[in-house]
Amino acid sequence: MDAIDTKTSTGFAKADAAVGLSIALYLQAGTITKQKLADAIGLSRATVSRKVSGHVGWSLEELMAVGEYLGLSTSDLLPHRTDDGSWLPAPFNPAFLSREIGKTPSPLDRNEDGVWRARQDSNLQPSDP
Repeated sequence: MDAIDTKTSTGFAKADAAVGLSIALYLQAGTITKQKLADAIGLSRATVSRKVSGHVGWSLEELMAVGEYLGLSTSDLLPHRTDDGSWLPAPFNPAFLSREIGKTPSPLDRNEDGVWRARQDSNLQPSDP
């Protein structure tokens, strides 16, 4: 069964497909290959490929390892359930783009409510007219 087959009108029928899409987005944004992720979390590239495509589920330990490697919390990878029972991928964390892969995220990447925010230039300049 293909991950596309598990898509509903509002989301994915399987949570694993939504998790896989979230991880695929971070891999693409960070120009990280599935092989690099596989090496980092101790799985084969083929297994990671099946997990990212939603064919095979992720264990909690694997999600924690992926989060640690990408510098994200596990909750940044978990899908959200919709009213009709389908699953939506987790929102992309823009702070991911402002740090190196494999580094621990700074607490400054989250605002006081614990919501991720993109880092802003500390020396803001007025726009030219």
